[in-house]
Amino acid sequence: MNDLHTFFESVYYESYRRQHLLEDDNEAKIVKWTSKMKSLKTILKAEENQFEIEIIPFTRENFEKLGDSVQSPIEIVFINDKDHGEDIFHKLSRKQGGKKDIKRSLLLGAIKPVLENPIFIIEHQAKEESEKINDTHLYFRGCKIMGKSYVVLAVVSLGFTNPLLISIYNIDDFYKKVSEGDLIVYENGQQVKERLLKETPKP
Repeated sequence: MNDLHTFFESVYYESYRRQHLLEDDNEAKIVKWTSKMKSLKTILKAEENQFEIEIIPFTRENFEKLGDSVQSPIEIVFINDKDHGEDIFHKLSRKQGGKKDIKRSLLLGAIKPVLENPIFIIEHQAKEESEKINDTHLYFRGCKIMGKSYVVLAVVSLGFTNPLLISIYNIDDFYKKVSEGDLIVYENGQQVKERLLKETPKP
């Protein structure tokens, strides 16, 4: 029964992916990767686009208070979806102790803000040779921790819309998570379609 369920999930995902890619290729605007990264970095660093992360003690009870799903600007994200593997709480629970406990409390307080009010969302398409990884949406939002600027990143699996990862990075390094060919699907309150293309180096 589980194998049959997995089969139908894979068929659904591949159908979703092909339709999605076809639509994107027909409508996407091509933008230069370098200049766009500079623009997005400026937006992330703007004071009005950052939020102070609430430190929420990392307990199952506090995680359940977040609810089963979050309505993002472009989709419903199931943060406590037991039908598609582990939820974020279980993933964060694997590592415990010391500074990791503090970081997990910060991440718990960042889940809803980054999903509900991202500054921009980028669609990352899985490589052909990596069948185990679905296409994903990368949610970015600037934040502050004790007065210092960072960026929160939430990675959401397309088709099944459940988070695979949430983490906090140095705001100057956010671009390392963005690849050539990725598609910007949301920026500053508006849905967009911009395909990132790296410039060819001059000989």
